[in-house]
Amino acid sequence: MSATQFEALVRLLIEQDVEFVLVGGLAATVHGSAYATYDVDVSYGRSTANVERLCRACGLTITPPRRGSHFKVRDPQSGTTLTIPAHRPIRAVYIRALVALADRFREGKDGQ
Repeated sequence: MSATQFEALVRLLIEQDVEFVLVGGLAATVHGSAYATYDVDVSYGRSTANVERLCRACGLTITPPRRGSHFKVRDPQSGTTLTIPAHRPIRAVYIRALVALADRFREGKDGQ
């Protein structure tokens, strides 16, 4: 990830009010570590509202439950839909599936 992409990512998360913290090598460098790995890791809050904001920031559409108990997260490019329980906290298995969906969406956008 270039510095420009990193800045754009952080700006996007802030603009969308996503609760997150930076961890990993870049965060250590900011705090004065001499050991520089330059990796960027973002850890985000797993509340339902925050995951909604994160989905929107990633370009995914998210529909709250109407009668059921699950959100529907959709990749507008492929039409792939993922369901995520609407209760807190969102379990890791759903977060992994959400990250995989967002990654596929981003790869599709970058390849166009």
